[in-house]
Amino acid sequence: MSMTTMKRLLIICILGLSLFALAGLHPARVGAAPLRQTGCTLPATVTTADQLYDCITVANAGSGGTITLDADINLTDLTTSPLPQITSEITLEGDGHTIDGGWNGTPGSGMQIFSVAGTGDFTVNQATLQHGEAANGGAIANDTGATLTVTNSVFSNNSANNRGGAIYSFAYEVTLTVMNSTFSDNVAGGSGGAIAYYLDTPLFPITVSNS
Repeated sequence: MSMTTMKRLLIICILGLSLFALAGLHPARVGAAPLRQTGCTLPATVTTADQLYDCITVANAGSGGTITLDADINLTDLTTSPLPQITSEITLEGDGHTIDGGWNGTPGSGMQIFSVAGTGDFTVNQATLQHGEAANGGAIANDTGATLTVTNSVFSNNSANNRGGAIYSFAYEVTLTVMNSTFSDNVAGGSGGAIAYYLDTPLFPITVSNS
């Protein structure tokens, strides 16, 4: 064997030992928790709190969309909480399912279910929103300029420290429509055990019918 060949073999052996040693410094991760898969294509049907979070995020980034519940959802299961504020035109089709904010009567045990920004136009149909908790609007709070439409829905056992146990629309230029809906056992430390609404001008009315 020539000296040149021996040198080449020696270099290869040294490189092999070095790679083996480096591999030992970074052992394979066995049993690591898989990353949560995110993403949503609208219109969408959701069965978990995380899916609801993702679809609201996607709707906000685009031009809105329709999200349909196919199971009851508890927001205490969220990987990241609370749900994103609604900033676009979103329709929630509950199909008779429930979204639970986790409030159990102990202060701080729950979270607000939905918050609607001034650019938001939110419609809730055939859903039950229960056990939401917030300073204002245990189930839903609306910012100045927001539009909220609720039909055929139930608000139950929601709590606000200040105003609007179920719905808080105590802001300027808010349009609120509630039809064929039920409010029961919602509480507020201040005004509006069910709904707190500030009517600043007839151009932005509140409509409540058969509720």
